[in-house]
Amino acid sequence: MKTTKSSRHVGLIVLIMLSLVTAIIPTGAGAQGMQTCEDFGSPDIAQTILEVDPSLAEFLDPDGNGIACDHENDSTEDRAGNPKDDRRDEPTGDGDDYFADIEVEVDSVIATFNRYAEIDATFSDASEAEQQDMIVEIEEIAAFWSVYPDAAAEYEAPAGFEDVDGAYLDFAEAVGDTGDAWLIWWNTPAGDRNADAAFNDFVDAYDLAWDEADIVLSMVRDEAGGASDPKDIPTGEGDAYIVDIQGELDLLTEQVDRFLEISGLGADASDDDVDELNRIAAEWADYPEVASAYAAPDDFEVIEDAYLDLADSIGDAGELWEAYWAIPAANDEEEAVALDAFEDAFNDGQNHVDEVQELLDDAGGSDGPTDEPADDPSGDADAYLAAVSEHADGLNRDLMFFEAPTEEELDRYFTDFSEAPEVAASLDVPAGYEEIQDAYVLFTEQVALIPGLYDEWVEAGQSESLDDPALSTLLLAFTEATNLYETLAAIIEEFESGAASDTDVPTASDDPYLAYVRETVDSLNAELETFLEMMMPTNPSDPGEMEQILTNWLATPNAIMDLDVPADHADIQEAFEDYTVELANAAQYYVEWREAGEGDGRAPAFNNLMDSFEDAQEHYAALDSMLTEAGA
Repeated sequence: MKTTKSSRHVGLIVLIMLSLVTAIIPTGAGAQGMQTCEDFGSPDIAQTILEVDPSLAEFLDPDGNGIACDHENDSTEDRAGNPKDDRRDEPTGDGDDYFADIEVEVDSVIATFNRYAEIDATFSDASEAEQQDMIVEIEEIAAFWSVYPDAAAEYEAPAGFEDVDGAYLDFAEAVGDTGDAWLIWWNTPAGDRNADAAFNDFVDAYDLAWDEADIVLSMVRDEAGGASDPKDIPTGEGDAYIVDIQGELDLLTEQVDRFLEISGLGADASDDDVDELNRIAAEWADYPEVASAYAAPDDFEVIEDAYLDLADSIGDAGELWEAYWAIPAANDEEEAVALDAFEDAFNDGQNHVDEVQELLDDAGGSDGPTDEPADDPSGDADAYLAAVSEHADGLNRDLMFFEAPTEEELDRYFTDFSEAPEVAASLDVPAGYEEIQDAYVLFTEQVALIPGLYDEWVEAGQSESLDDPALSTLLLAFTEATNLYETLAAIIEEFESGAASDTDVPTASDDPYLAYVRETVDSLNAELETFLEMMMPTNPSDPGEMEQILTNWLATPNAIMDLDVPADHADIQEAFEDYTVELANAAQYYVEWREAGEGDGRAPAFNNLMDSFEDAQEHYAALDSMLTEAGA
């Protein structure tokens, strides 16, 4: 599975070493402080150093033959354990074996790229001794890259495979250029005016090597039995083919819903949740191969083409997510770029899902969860819930991925946001579903505010300071929209589970504990909504009321500790305590934010405050669902 180049990119360890290497190597940048063959760990590096600085000949070439470190007994050994160690003496002429060998070679080189990135991620936390070892290992990797074209030339492609051979040799040359560029940069003295240019050359070569790796692997896997050689033998009957593709669409839709659900947990996601998220992405990355196994019967080529386009988009989304996830947390700019790329592929995949579903429906396929909602549910409860869920989920997806949008994306987002209330108002609400409709309308009305607030922020100069009223108002609008979506989703889930229509559930009046919890949490949630509204610079605030709310939040966790909790409500009490603790945290973060003034701590405190508000709303939604199910 591919790990894209962007996740290994050039903040990399070299930037870290620019600031730290002087603490390790007394003479400054590069290898100038290394004067013996043992220091370099590889004769290839030593040879390059010797050519750059002949004054080191007494250390690196004592016999004066112009070859560095050939006087060392073990100087010809490759201590990095690189792929060339296991190279066959006689390359095969058989096509299948040739493909297998080339794929192993490329994957092995990619493994060195991955090791490079791993060192990058751990270098700053390592001890000085460990950092020194890492530098030596990086040098060995770069030296291996530098000589890789010679190693690749040993493979002779059988007749008919010249295209793959050419692509593989291009890849090898790119790898060699990457190694050469790194060695040149590494030997450029600190402060040299050419250092930046040398580093940029390395970055360009590194990117190109990743691109060439993608090309080779794609050619190898296609030639060795890709889309034209499906592993399954699907039916050629039209109806069965439609059923199969509909099943695939339904499965993808379930995965997308689960992916968004886990993503929405944020910091509350468990390790198992994160593992599941990445497993879904891994399945997406491999999905084009799954899709290629379905051979369409005659006259179904249009559906097949649309389905394969969908598969490619899903595959891109999976690979881009893996790339985003592999980026070290400190690389904020790189993370933003990778996340934008994932969002584009993800949205493209959703568009293709709709296209394929429409084609299946036209061909007489079964209705699945990916169907477009009916324009007029005509009171039908299932159709109404499906329409509300799909519209709200789509809006929430746009909210989640709204970060540095392109002009085209911005137009689409704002059109959807602005028209959302009209869509909500156009639905025919079945009797008994007024609670859902009310929550749905509130959500769409909040979303519709965002385009105007965004324009106000742009007109105000697009300041990124959290003290800017236009920006803080916009951020709070996003937060409130997300909270309203969570509330709507929780209500829909209750209706779908049948909890709302279960007349046998006991009421809160039958249980004083439930009645107290319900009254308290609703009051706290109302306070939170009031507090958020008063934080908006455009709204009037009452400092006295805000102080009273904060005082109440800080006091509530202790106030509920001595409740007489029925044994069968222990889970509700735990959720109740979690909710009140999160509100108390929010109160503390608010105080810290106000006390930070214009200092450096202001932005982190505000971020903590917004996160805490969001977590509190999520706790409330979960607790509200539990109380409703219990009859409160």
